Amino acid sequence: MADSRWFPLEAYCDMIIADLDLAIETWEAHARMAPGRAALIQQKAFQKSLQDAYSTFEQASIYILGLAAEPRPTGEHWHEHLLQMIRRTSDHRPAFAPELAGALRELRLFRHRAMHSYAEFDMDRAAPAVQAARRLIAELPAAFEAFGRDFGLLPPQPGA
Repeated sequence: MADSRWFPLEAYCDMIIADLDLAIETWEAHARMAPGRAALIQQKAFQKSLQDAYSTFEQASIYILGLAAEPRPTGEHWHEHLLQMIRRTSDHRPAFAPELAGALRELRLFRHRAMHSYAEFDMDRAAPAVQAARRLIAELPAAFEAFGRDFGLLPPQPGA
């Protein structure tokens, strides 16, 4: 039976995947649109969906640090430091998804560009973020589950 502390992580994962799915759907719809107001609305929806996905990942990461009684990063570069911290094993918890560090870093960089350069945002340059989103949709649920098992929030796999 799952530890009750697992359920928020499961919910975070579901929210991340839903936002990534929406971002990809919006990306694909935008590619078929003529320039204009509707395309701009699609662009804004795309930006927001990817931002929300990464922000939810950060919330999950902070929750994980809390479970391990580890301090949150602070300072100007806390977003970058959080990703560095969570993907490494500590004395109190296993690493979270180190194999997905590149895809997560791409979403963090996208979030930064979308938040700070939104007036100059160019959908044509977002393809790497879409590739990262596709990989995360495919692999992030298993990474959450592996972390849950390694941290003792989920029972071991049968036969393990």
